[in-house]
Amino acid sequence: MTTDDIERLRRNEQRIVTISCSNGEILRAKIIHVDDNHRDVIFDLISTSHPETYKHAGAYVIHWDDIVNFREDLG
Repeated sequence: MTTDDIERLRRNEQRIVTISCSNGEILRAKIIHVDDNHRDVIFDLISTSHPETYKHAGAYVIHWDDIVNFREDLG
């Protein structure tokens, strides 16, 4: 992810985005916090193409290196 991508993620804190991951997963998430120290994003999971990966609803973490791209939800 580029510096511009990180800034765009940060501008979307408390908003819903769709994230494409390096493992092929597509997830919808509400971004809670973009953490520069750990180079990750804390998010509330809304939906995923890999539901078997998650044990419960709630907050999760994804590392910047695992995000291929993302787009803001318009609705």
